[in-house]
Amino acid sequence: MAKRTLGKAALLALMVAALLTGCVGGGEVRTDTERVGLGGAESAQVQITMSAGGLVIHGGAEDLLEAEFTYSSDKWKPEVHYTVRGSEGLLTITQPSEGGTISLPDVEYKWDLRFNNEVPMEMQIDIGAGGGELQLGDLSLRELNIDVGVGGADIDLTGDWEADLEASIHGGVGGVNLVLPRDVGVRVEADAGLGGVNAEGLNRDGDVYTNDAYGQTDVTLEIRVEVGVGGVELDLGG
Repeated sequence: MAKRTLGKAALLALMVAALLTGCVGGGEVRTDTERVGLGGAESAQVQITMSAGGLVIHGGAEDLLEAEFTYSSDKWKPEVHYTVRGSEGLLTITQPSEGGTISLPDVEYKWDLRFNNEVPMEMQIDIGAGGGELQLGDLSLRELNIDVGVGGADIDLTGDWEADLEASIHGGVGGVNLVLPRDVGVRVEADAGLGGVNAEGLNRDGDVYTNDAYGQTDVTLEIRVEVGVGGVELDLGG
């Protein structure tokens, strides 16, 4: 297990080096806004892919999506595509690959994404390098997959959940801070390769952590967290 973990660490170190090689700077900073309506859909699949930058997600949108994109080169303008198939919407938000690698210390590159609280959603989030502040507890998520290559992620799942959630969170280099609800049943399976798990206030059984509400509520959050290099922080919120 130790050799395999160290192998992951070496691979991730090479990833960091690659991301920092050949970086390009930016010009004048601008902010664009964009709205995406449901278009008759009753649910949505959402795919978010950001190679590098800062990602903020929260609820409160009247449409399916209300976004602000801050960037400093036309080549980095995010690509937003939405289609409706039957009763389901398919939304993709992608950083253009031809824009080059962004040198984070030199430029401002940020996505602020607000989603509708009521629309049932499955969400896939991929961040190559950077960080994420993800307030997801107000959304009607049914399935969540998060993959962060280099950088930490702050993920808040506190809220009034009305349906079960299955979530998978993978972090390469950097820690994952996960805020969990108290009054909704939560089960977290956590693996921190080179780092520890801090889970004050939760019940532990090996690599599994549960809150006191687990098994006592109609709704359950089932979460798998795996971090290659960095710690996992599990906190109980409201």
